[in-house]
Amino acid sequence: MSIDIKDTAVAAALERAIGHIGPYSEGELAGVRALRIVGAETLHDLTGCSGLEELAVVGSSVTDLAALSGMARLRALSVLACPVTSAEGLVGLERLEELRLDFTFVEDASPLFALPSLRRARALGNPWNESSWQRLQQHGLPRSGGAAVARPIFELGVEDEIRLNAARRLRAFGLDLCFGALDTFRTVMVRPGKARVAGLECDWTVANTRDVWLEQKGHWTTDSLFDAMRNYHIGRGDNAGFDFDSHRELGDREDALRWIAGETEPERRSHLERFVARFPGAVFFREDDAFHAMVERIGGVSLPASYRRALSVLAGAFPEPAADYRVDRFTGRSVAATNLVEDSVWYSPQPANYRGDEGPTIRDVVRLYPFALWAPRKFSILAVSLDGDQPDIREYRETAIFDELRAGNPPDGVVYSVYSSYAELLGHIIAFKLADGTVVDAAPVDTAAGG
Repeated sequence: MSIDIKDTAVAAALERAIGHIGPYSEGELAGVRALRIVGAETLHDLTGCSGLEELAVVGSSVTDLAALSGMARLRALSVLACPVTSAEGLVGLERLEELRLDFTFVEDASPLFALPSLRRARALGNPWNESSWQRLQQHGLPRSGGAAVARPIFELGVEDEIRLNAARRLRAFGLDLCFGALDTFRTVMVRPGKARVAGLECDWTVANTRDVWLEQKGHWTTDSLFDAMRNYHIGRGDNAGFDFDSHRELGDREDALRWIAGETEPERRSHLERFVARFPGAVFFREDDAFHAMVERIGGVSLPASYRRALSVLAGAFPEPAADYRVDRFTGRSVAATNLVEDSVWYSPQPANYRGDEGPTIRDVVRLYPFALWAPRKFSILAVSLDGDQPDIREYRETAIFDELRAGNPPDGVVYSVYSSYAELLGHIIAFKLADGTVVDAAPVDTAAGG
């Protein structure tokens, strides 16, 4: 029996996968294992693709995922910039391991929790209802006792209540637009559906919260707001060179141990293994070259190669939103050493952007890249040197730096080398403080490592 495919976008994807234009036999459709569809009106023509294991649907006018419910072999699904309003079609996909559901109109996250094989899911830019948002956030908290557990990792980016409420307001005003953060550096507004902007697979524009926060709908329509925002950011040069990829990889304990195996220096690998053993139930992360390139562009610096390598092996734990951390001690003279015993020193990870009066001096004169600070008065700051490729971690107090400079002295005397490497820093972390105030203390290394 020959089957005609009516949707042109689905037909084009099948032609690429099968190797000829339709019609197709039932066997040919059942034999397709992977598809990437851009600009579809509907997914109903996929019902014959019973053997599909990987599917990506981008910039399509798809409003529900019901056509996928019979795909028993589906392992990886990506839905980007589609006006999907319900994820109910996912229920029953018992082999689904990887899910990406970005910039849709889905408000209810409960179908995601009903997927028995789900290992990781990325869900950015969706206007989650209050109960779903609370459940997604609570899901990311470690279980009592800190033991590693088998559960999916939900990648929610750096979403917060302000950004989420901005996305909800767009929907409440009847504007069919999504808004959310891709990572620390990029927030974007998306017009789900088939792309109408030439050259794009989906309609997007760089945007920030103040751009999209509307007190009232006023004269705006979906298209007029999107066009105004996109034209504004094109004029600023912001919309060049964009992608929707995640440049941070999240993983569990087993993932982290696999990443650490790539560290060739035994002492650094030992520090990293100690870190993972102390926090077996954590969500770990590492960063790729594209993420570091964004950091460099924003800071106007070139990061030391050893620092970039360290973050690409293992950058830390609890990244979304970034958790504060405490260390047990420094291995060299330091500013904050006497305060560590008081449990008061919490370092907040903050990639440097060098804004403000002090930033250019720290970058151009002192030649440091600060990446974490003891707030609120910057009593202690952790950094790496921008001169050469020095892997050690430095610590300083900002006021001491400027006191030395005002006195005409070089600042070297008030900048201390506290760890030999970033890996050693991780190995000395003894607690994390999550965004909601939850403190996760390190497990004893021998117990966490299984004896």
